[in-house]
Amino acid sequence: MQEYSISPLMQFMNQGIQPSSFENVQNQDMQKEFQQILSAMMFGQLFSPLSEGGNTQSMMGSDFLSPLMFMLMNNFSMDSAATDLFSMPSNQMSLAQAQMIHINQFDAEKLVGGDGANANCGPTALTMALHGIGLPVAGETPSSSNGQIVDLARRSMIRDSYRDGVDANGNRAEYEHNSYTNFTDLKNGVLAAGARAELIEPNAEMIRSALLQNAKVVVSGTFAGKSPLPWTGDRGHDNQSAPGGATAHFVTVTGYDSQRDLFIVNDPARRTPLVVTGATLENFMRGNAGALSVHR
Repeated sequence: MQEYSISPLMQFMNQGIQPSSFENVQNQDMQKEFQQILSAMMFGQLFSPLSEGGNTQSMMGSDFLSPLMFMLMNNFSMDSAATDLFSMPSNQMSLAQAQMIHINQFDAEKLVGGDGANANCGPTALTMALHGIGLPVAGETPSSSNGQIVDLARRSMIRDSYRDGVDANGNRAEYEHNSYTNFTDLKNGVLAAGARAELIEPNAEMIRSALLQNAKVVVSGTFAGKSPLPWTGDRGHDNQSAPGGATAHFVTVTGYDSQRDLFIVNDPARRTPLVVTGATLENFMRGNAGALSVHR
């Protein structure tokens, strides 16, 4: 395979030229080289195992190139063979679109003064599901930060004052964000946002059916006792291990590619979404299975 140099990208960054202006570049040879670089990055992500001897059913890698790859993918013109890897039918969310709605639960908490350690996978998964169907969380405004939105999601979900994330005076209560949420809570949050929620059988077939009807699906699962892991983290300290050290965990399934029979999963303990097979998704759910369809 031909080796590609990333030097043109570095040259453009050093010159202060932004990716959004790439389409105006007159040097077509350099544009072609950019496309080759991105294609090589994408194929490297797709076909590199997540860890030595690890599970290769998870199709999107977890290395430092992921954020750069998504930036390039969203801004640069690419040939059809490369873009097809990340395209979906018109009624489905693509991998690039899934990245746009993705929220990391730990990064989000730091935006509101938290310590970045929490049990907010449920509120974060709810947020991504609602954003995936084009609805805001109850109380969300255009100026709300991801941290504020996740906090609002928890408040919209919880009926117990000791788990809603705020104290008696309405101030943020850090310790309350370490309490777990459940499907009853998730349904409360869905209804508060004006959407509909339906518990479905937690298997790939039912999740696929819901996605093809334009729903997003919040599913529960666990990484405990599984080797190899269904998928791994991408945040440095949890790379090559369970994302966020999760045991009981909620994620959002946001897209389905019927041509390849693959699912897009937004895991709130990761910084990027990933693509998995139905078998991998069911492996994640095994031992803590549940699924909630979220739709308008």
